[in-house]
Amino acid sequence: MPNHLHILVEGRGREARVRLALTMRWLSRRYFAGRNVWEAIPEPEAVRDEKHLLRQIRYIHLNPCRAGLTTDPLGWDWSTHRDWTGFVAEAWPDLDKVRRVLRWSEKNFAHRFHSYVSSDPTVRVTGSELISIPIEWDLNARLASAALIQRAVECAYRSPPGSASLRGPLRATAMEFMLRNSASSASKVARAFGVARQSAWEIRRERNRSASKRSADAVIHRILRDDRILFTRGHGKSLRSENRPL
Repeated sequence: MPNHLHILVEGRGREARVRLALTMRWLSRRYFAGRNVWEAIPEPEAVRDEKHLLRQIRYIHLNPCRAGLTTDPLGWDWSTHRDWTGFVAEAWPDLDKVRRVLRWSEKNFAHRFHSYVSSDPTVRVTGSELISIPIEWDLNARLASAALIQRAVECAYRSPPGSASLRGPLRATAMEFMLRNSASSASKVARAFGVARQSAWEIRRERNRSASKRSADAVIHRILRDDRILFTRGHGKSLRSENRPL
């Protein structure tokens, strides 16, 4: 949230508070030059059982909606709701452990979880769809748009806007995804990303289909199909205007 955070940690009493304190210290070093910007940590509330755990998770994921910051939990960047529903390449929560605790199977877990969270009466009684691509948009055209693929990669890896356009692993991931998933030639991809043709040819030659690559591709595909993820933090207006023919 803009001025506070909610976090669920595994542990008891003092151990839970220590974990939260370490997280806050890391955030202070990362984003506030080491300054202490936090109030005293309140006494943590123990989670009693699986039902209580689910309610606590839903409360946290819907806080941005209650505050009027977004109309859907998937529309808020600063939440792990996207991790839980398959829109992040390297999820922060230990979803396997959570599924075991909740006794939920992996099959259709993302749909079941999003349906549970988004159907809270304070947000939308009927819930919202997990994937929501507008009918007028063509997925194949999105797969041929370097700007949209770069944005999808940034979302998938929780990276700052513009980072996938700079030389590095994110740009290479975006180029490799476009080469694998569109009909664009290496030369066309090179022009779209503003790099030498040799760079695209090398990526094309070295590309692989490992399990991790297939998993990342699936995440990027999901993001490209959902405007709630793709167009956030002010990106929507510029990308829509640049790619309106899609």
